[in-house]
Amino acid sequence: MDGYKRGDKVLITDYPLGRPLGVRGTIVGILDSDTYNVLLENGCNEGRILKFKFWSLIHNEESR
Repeated sequence: MDGYKRGDKVLITDYPLGRPLGVRGTIVGILDSDTYNVLLENGCNEGRILKFKFWSLIHNEESR
């Protein structure tokens, strides 16, 4: 597990293949050790905070 923290920029991936969907977000909350609240920055849910498991997230390489 990557161990994300608040403020990390992430990309949302599809399940089960794990390919990035092109939807960016920012970690705004940590619910459990493997569940995160993500503020989406683009896409049809732009501006909403949604819950994701760690396997649906990858670090955004552009922000590193």
